[in-house]
Amino acid sequence: MTDKIRAFLALEVPDDVTRRLADLKSGLAHDLAGVKWVPAGNIHLTVKFLGDIPASMVEAVSEVMSALGQRPPMALEARGLGVFPGLKRPRVLWAGLDGDLEGVARLARQTDDHLSRLEFRKESRRFRPHLTLGRFRSRTLPPDRLASLLRRVSDFGPLPFLARRLVLFRSVLQPGGAVYTPLGKVEFGL
Repeated sequence: MTDKIRAFLALEVPDDVTRRLADLKSGLAHDLAGVKWVPAGNIHLTVKFLGDIPASMVEAVSEVMSALGQRPPMALEARGLGVFPGLKRPRVLWAGLDGDLEGVARLARQTDDHLSRLEFRKESRRFRPHLTLGRFRSRTLPPDRLASLLRRVSDFGPLPFLARRLVLFRSVLQPGGAVYTPLGKVEFGL
C-alpha cells in the first residue's frame, strides 16, 4: 500500500493581508457564531485541489509547478464578502478578489491541462477565485439578515497584494482544523 497525502496547489497571500482579514473575521464572530473560522495563516487562493495523492507524485507535481512559474506575479486585491453556495444555505464565507483575475484563471486552466497529463481529473466547475474565511457549521442568520451583515462589512477593501508564488501544500485534517505544510514552491518571474 502506498502512502497517500491530501494536497492542493495555491497562491500564497501575504501576511499583512491575512492579518487584515483576520481582524475583519474577529468583527464578524459575534454575529456569525456558527462559523468555523480559517486561521489567518491558512488563508490562500486555491488553484487546484488534488485530493489524496500518492506521496510519490509530489515530484511530478513539482515539475508541473516549475513549468507554470514562467509568468509575472499577478496584482490582486481582496475586497467584498460573499457566501457559497448562497444566502439560504451558506456553507463557505469568502472574501472576493479583484485585479488580474484573467491571469489567475489562465493559471488555473494551465494547471488543469498540465496535471491532466498526470491523470488528474480536470475541473468540471467554473473556477471562482476567492479567499475562504470560514465554514458554516450551522445556519446562524436568516438570509436577509446575513445579506445585510455582509453588505455592512463588505467595504473593508481593497487589500492589494502581489501573488508571487505557487505552493504545493499538504493538508492534514485534525480536530482543531487543517494543518497545511508546504511541500514545494515556485516563484513567479520571467
